[in-house]
Amino acid sequence: MKVKERVDWTAVDAQIHGEGTSSPNTQVPSGKSSSSPPSKSCTSVRLSSAEKPLSTIPSHSLIRDPLDPCWSGYFTKEEIQEIQMHNALQLRELPEGLQAYLQLFANKHVLEDLVELHFRHRFHLSQVDECWAEKAIGEVLDLYYYSYNFFNKTQNDLLRRLWVFIEKCFDESVFEAVM
Repeated sequence: MKVKERVDWTAVDAQIHGEGTSSPNTQVPSGKSSSSPPSKSCTSVRLSSAEKPLSTIPSHSLIRDPLDPCWSGYFTKEEIQEIQMHNALQLRELPEGLQAYLQLFANKHVLEDLVELHFRHRFHLSQVDECWAEKAIGEVLDLYYYSYNFFNKTQNDLLRRLWVFIEKCFDESVFEAVM
């Protein structure tokens, strides 16, 4: 059985900030060597990862929510605003049918109620947006129903179980999600 590799991200972060030295067991992201000078700021490191990723793991170059408190120790308010505005896309309104379907789940908090509601609403494959949402919600409910343990998982485990929701939303489009 192959032992799952783990990256010592504390050491990598320290190396990016020029603090201490890396241990022999520390994996350094591609494009960086232990002798390269540290970056001036995390912002330049994270923003440059969009064009030239520091890692081959997709979740490491994705900042889904710059307002998440986990980033407050890394970025100033100005840097967070810069991240939000960097190549920002104008999003279209959700289609009415999809909005109506998602609204059914508003203020529902009991797992059994959510499962029952999910099973009452099915969509034909031609209803692309609603069908994707229905399947994604069903898969998420499965994870909760079977008490999927998100802790003590490798990033590959999480990619396989969670990133797939994002990948599947592109099934009926000209775009492809690359993992």
